[in-house]
Amino acid sequence: MENNLLNNEALVNEIASIITNARNNVAKQVNNELLNAYWNYWSCYC
Repeated sequence: MENNLLNNEALVNEIASIITNARNNVAKQVNNELLNAYWNYWSCYC
């Protein structure tokens, strides 16, 4: 029984790590797209 709990805890930790990495990747991509939008805007109007 204890071994199952350790395996479950490891699985939950791995899933949490995957979700955290995905959130970080999304934030980086959104920042990149905002930077591109601002760059395109200013290159047209300056």
